[in-house]
Amino acid sequence: MSSSIEENWVNCYGAKSCVMTLGKDLENSLKTLENSELFIIVPGNPGLGSMYQDFMTSLHTSLGKPDLPIWSFSYIGHDSEHPPIFPTDRTYILEDQIQHKLALLEKLVPRKTKITLIGHSIGCKIIMEMFKRNKTHEIHEIFFLFPTIENMMSTVRGRQTWPLVSTWRYLAVFIVFLLNILPSAFLRFITRQKYGQASDSFISAAVKFINPNFLNNVLVMAKDELENVLDLDVETIQKMVGKIHLYYGEDDGWSPLSYRENLLREVPDLDTDDARIDTNGISHAFVEDDGERVGNIVGDWIKEKGTK
Repeated sequence: MSSSIEENWVNCYGAKSCVMTLGKDLENSLKTLENSELFIIVPGNPGLGSMYQDFMTSLHTSLGKPDLPIWSFSYIGHDSEHPPIFPTDRTYILEDQIQHKLALLEKLVPRKTKITLIGHSIGCKIIMEMFKRNKTHEIHEIFFLFPTIENMMSTVRGRQTWPLVSTWRYLAVFIVFLLNILPSAFLRFITRQKYGQASDSFISAAVKFINPNFLNNVLVMAKDELENVLDLDVETIQKMVGKIHLYYGEDDGWSPLSYRENLLREVPDLDTDDARIDTNGISHAFVEDDGERVGNIVGDWIKEKGTK
């Protein structure tokens, strides 16, 4: 067991995958996690688990359970131990990421583990598919943070992003290829200028992300999301009632409050208190500078539920 976050690489779905762990790590996990709790984070896109370190640490501290393991599953293709300089790696779409997370679950987590799934952005849609297809594991609680689970193309950010993923992808990848040639110290400097309030852990993750293979995967997946995340999957959400808790941004260009209203209308059994609205001005990409705060919010919510 470790009190610090560790980076682990696992052979899964035909490639090495990154799993960030806090608490119990991956060693002999099929035995050490038997009949215990486990929190698993499924990131947004970009899907780097290392961008969630502030959130993981804050949530762990807030819950006050030293032995509680919290893991983050990076997306396959969005992170690599030794990425090539040229954008030659395979790309993965949303369906690949769903199957990849299910494969990690089967490989690393015993079936009697009490699992809490935490999704951010498109990670929420991935969790919905995991929940729908899961036949083996015990999913105890689900938290959706700034969820993108319906009609992404119709949103403000969806319309803004479409030209980048459809028309300008190759140019964007080429620019990042050129940036990747620059010294890492300089890349860290310009990244710090862009994300001035971000923590050192987020800056390190963002610098590592400056690779044409990673960006190519992000853009390919984003295009697939925009084309395929359509009407709300009401049936799956209905089956999640009693387990699911959603947190919406007050002004989120990816997930407007009208989508929350639609959710509550389509799933009347869902309590409005399980679809909360942020009042702290936290942005959709909260990991940039509000990971610690959101970790505390989720931790407080879990403790609040435990007292009821």
